[in-house]
Amino acid sequence: MKILWEDVYELFDRVILRIFCPLTNLLLSIKYKVLIHPFAKIDIKGVKIGQHTRVGCSLLQTYGGKGKIEIGSNTTIYDHCELFAHKGATIRIGDNVFLARHSAIMTADHIFKNKNILIKDQGTEEADVTIGNDVWIGYGTIILKGVTIGNGCVVGAGSVVTKDLPPYSVAVGNPAKVIKQR
Repeated sequence: MKILWEDVYELFDRVILRIFCPLTNLLLSIKYKVLIHPFAKIDIKGVKIGQHTRVGCSLLQTYGGKGKIEIGSNTTIYDHCELFAHKGATIRIGDNVFLARHSAIMTADHIFKNKNILIKDQGTEEADVTIGNDVWIGYGTIILKGVTIGNGCVVGAGSVVTKDLPPYSVAVGNPAKVIKQR
């Protein structure tokens, strides 16, 4: 039987995460006075969490601190959310925000302008994402790079936010469109 080192590494990585991730999250919880699910995967470098915030079993990735994630106070990030802050980009989430399950926030997009070069070799474009205070992001919403969601917004379930949303607006769809004001 031939040993595939990739499989061994992946198994080792999963075992290490099972052992140390709960301890890391416990330290983060104590430091920031927050409630973090023991199996949430959170990069320690580049993540700031406000007091009384809750983070479910989600992924907050800053690629070793190259990106930044700043989460305000009294915010809830439910299970299975994925926040990716690439390179020099920042995800800013305000106070009293609800980010429903299976939602995603990304600060980068692949470049694919030149059809003679493989997409993976063309690099990425990065831009910050900002979510204001008192915002409700519905189930399965995707928020793309460069977007600002104003204070008091509601984004419907399954929406894809590609452009800025003005304060106190309600937006739904793919791409998300403002349907009314609160």
